[in-house]
Amino acid sequence: MKTAQPTLAEVQAAKGELLARAAEEGRRLTVAELAGHLGMKRPTFYSRFPEIAAEVVGAAAEAGHKTSGRPRNDRAAELETRLTLLRRERDDLRRHLDIYADHIRRLTMENAGLRQELESRSGVTVLSQRRPQ
Repeated sequence: MKTAQPTLAEVQAAKGELLARAAEEGRRLTVAELAGHLGMKRPTFYSRFPEIAAEVVGAAAEAGHKTSGRPRNDRAAELETRLTLLRRERDDLRRHLDIYADHIRRLTMENAGLRQELESRSGVTVLSQRRPQ
């Protein structure tokens, strides 16, 4: 059974709550923690909410550490944000491609029907249909 995805407002509220809790405990919020709190997997969270994921990653980068505790430079955070946005764009393009393929199939069928109707109304005999096999 598929559960409903959280809204942007719910994600923002959860992020605020978890950021406050993490600050009290002296640690950084991770995207995996936020996604888990919302009942999502980390990759799904990245694809659905890339801007918020980038904010969480950026907050860790501003603190000078990656979520694993190793030093992190701004270039790596920028590349990670760009990668997240590119993945989202790729998914959008795939959805558009599917929509366009459906439209092409529909138009092809419509075209065949219109051609058939035109041929029947024009009174032109199609020789290939009258030849004996």
